[in-house]
Amino acid sequence: ERNARTLGSILVPIDQAVQRLISARTAAEELGVQRKIFACTEARMAVAVTSDSDKRDHKYLSGLISSDGNHVYCGGLDATIGRGLLYAPYADVVCFMSSTANTSEAKTFAIAIRAEFPNKELAFGYCPKPDGPRWNGMDHVTLGSELQSLGYDYYFLTQFGFSVFPQSQPETPWVMVDD
Repeated sequence: ERNARTLGSILVPIDQAVQRLISARTAAEELGVQRKIFACTEARMAVAVTSDSDKRDHKYLSGLISSDGNHVYCGGLDATIGRGLLYAPYADVVCFMSSTANTSEAKTFAIAIRAEFPNKELAFGYCPKPDGPRWNGMDHVTLGSELQSLGYDYYFLTQFGFSVFPQSQPETPWVMVDD
């Protein structure tokens, strides 16, 4: 039996993700460390959420519970935009995570975030599927340039548990907070 984790991302409820962002900012401030907080949402690839405790998640829940006790989530681009807008006040950079390098979706996300937060920095995180193109099989210069023209400040890949910035890494220390 394949569980939800093998098929896609499992999210925490929105309130828990926001609390993680607040905690990251508080910890950096208490330590006197200037950090760039990346708020990353994997709602585009999500198949489940650990709890139905946050009402803001309800419109994306199917009403079913998976065999591992998670609530089946019907994410997508709208869910990604919604979470990005909710995370933006707590982060320096709002990040759209995707398993495809779809610049059309990236453009839609950027327009929606910048409509409410015009000066918010954006990042695009590519997390290839196990059977998708690998980081060394992609044209990072072209993709990075396309994303930059859409208003993205950063582009990175996450594969095998590591994140790599193929072109330019943030100039200050950073921390990524995933939902």
